[in-house]
Amino acid sequence: MKLNNILAVALVATAMSLTSCSKKMITESSASYATFNISCLHSNGDGTETVMAWGQGKDYQTAAEAARRNAVREMIFKGITSGSTKGCNVRPIVPEVNAQEKYSWYFDKFFANGGAYTKYVSKPADQKKGIRANKSTGMMSASVQVTVDRSALRQRLIDDEILKP
Repeated sequence: MKLNNILAVALVATAMSLTSCSKKMITESSASYATFNISCLHSNGDGTETVMAWGQGKDYQTAAEAARRNAVREMIFKGITSGSTKGCNVRPIVPEVNAQEKYSWYFDKFFANGGAYTKYVSKPADQKKGIRANKSTGMMSASVQVTVDRSALRQRLIDDEILKP
């Protein structure tokens, strides 16, 4: 009888310890983790391409600036991977794998706040369309239409010896 009580207590203690260590599943909105690629709206025929880009920030201005930075970053490293091409060059400017990490000394400065990337992308019209707020994180997502000067950006990377001609 005493052995049965000890086994019962041990079994209950084991069961309690196993259930208390389990992970609790928390479901959050998948929108907070969504990532978007740039989409080509049209090629302007002068070396510039107008794209739709997305960014996140604490307010619209921060999100729009992140979208501008994302437009240039994706054009350099990923190319246009979503939507129809509408005459845009879909290939990345720098096709080298892991180029952003390899040349981090260059691109960290290039993509810093107010960095050189701003010379190659237009400021979006104050359209404030495509805005989504995530109340749980306090972040805002914004889609903006910007024009990226692809040919000047490519020439800059050649001049700075990041890209071979």
